[in-house]
Amino acid sequence: MNRVYLKKDIVRYLGRDSGYSQAVCEEVLDSFGNLLVEAIENGDRVQLYGIIDVETQFVPEHYRGNPQDNSIKVKVNDKYKLKVSAGKRLRDAVKQTMIKVGKPE
Repeated sequence: MNRVYLKKDIVRYLGRDSGYSQAVCEEVLDSFGNLLVEAIENGDRVQLYGIIDVETQFVPEHYRGNPQDNSIKVKVNDKYKLKVSAGKRLRDAVKQTMIKVGKPE
């Protein structure tokens, strides 16, 4: 547990799992990354059904209290934020963590 999958690890896995060369898998992964960035820049949504849903969400101007002293209000300007939601397959995988790994020590 707590392994970090770097791009090279993902490319190696994709090559082994799909039977395609690692060079082809790296091109496809790069292309997917480009699509994701372009879609978000355009305000579009990317959904891998059951896995992940990525989109931008508009947050209008609002005032926020200082957590230490709620009487002080700070203005937060309009902005977009990134919203990432896990799909059912990913949520089910999280549930399996308890079965396979157990509680952290």
